[in-house]
Amino acid sequence: MIEKRYDTLISQLYEKIPINDRNNNKNFFFQQIACLTANKNETSGAFLNSTSQSFYNKFSDKEFSTLLCLRYNLDLDFIPTNLNCTCKRKNKITGQIQPKVIDKKGFHICNACNSDGCPTMIHDAIQNVAALAFKSGGCHVVNQPVMEDLDGKRLVPDHMITGNGTHDGRSIMIDYRHTDSGQTDPFDSTSHLIKDIDGKNAQYKAVSNRNGHLFVAFVVDRFGTVIQSVQDLMFQMFKRNARNNCNEISDAEANITASRKLRFWLRRIACAMAKTKAMCIINRTDKLIRIQHEKKHGKGSKNSSSYFDNKMIEEEEMEKQVNDGTFDECAYVKDDDDLCA
Repeated sequence: MIEKRYDTLISQLYEKIPINDRNNNKNFFFQQIACLTANKNETSGAFLNSTSQSFYNKFSDKEFSTLLCLRYNLDLDFIPTNLNCTCKRKNKITGQIQPKVIDKKGFHICNACNSDGCPTMIHDAIQNVAALAFKSGGCHVVNQPVMEDLDGKRLVPDHMITGNGTHDGRSIMIDYRHTDSGQTDPFDSTSHLIKDIDGKNAQYKAVSNRNGHLFVAFVVDRFGTVIQSVQDLMFQMFKRNARNNCNEISDAEANITASRKLRFWLRRIACAMAKTKAMCIINRTDKLIRIQHEKKHGKGSKNSSSYFDNKMIEEEEMEKQVNDGTFDECAYVKDDDDLCA
């Protein structure tokens, strides 16, 4: 019933997109469809479950509310309008460096910003949890192995998985990728990361085949859902590991064990991505607001962020001294009003 409602709503939204604008990921209805499509996945709401949160880290109130806004494609109120990012971006038409305005859904911060490394932090969070998942499946994980293509160019995948990764014993070369929305297809937010982008996938596959490895693009969508092909690979890995640990286990029992382990690790990956994404959006926004205050009011002025930060530290210190009975009122008041001078 819920599935039919989703499909009906998605169809209605798609009809509202002009025909010439149906490949434009800036379109509001395009973004709504991409969000609804991603929400249909089982692990998209893993962060809503308190048990799933314990797989990674508990969320603060602001992190949780941020993730709820992202889930329903709502604007984040704490991101000011016309907040400029400090990253360097060139206009594709003019070639001139111009300021990038932060969108109110945090897309630029999580996917495109080249300052503070937020996309890299999200990537690493996924990678670290995935490495633990492969190790729990009886595999050995090699971090960033160096390889060369036919032209002698270096290729550095994120992980090389050896041991129990495949049924024939081949090693797996993995490249982790994450995205917030589809570039051209609102019904598949990850398709543009699986296709041959700038020859990257072709290079990885060529090197993998030449060395007898299997190349896998470990793609995660906006809510932490891993693409189905990788889920199938991990399921078979967990199933083989269950059989290796117990020779007398039946096929049905191995399937149950593999399914439980797969669900556990998929939820943990989703929670790791959600936690890191929320932290990145909140921290990066706060930093940009402070920078904007400093530029407008000057560092150390009573309207600047550093002034208020220092005041908070002073108030905490004052509270400690009051509790200890060592508080000197004049030491605090005279700085502002000279009442005790």
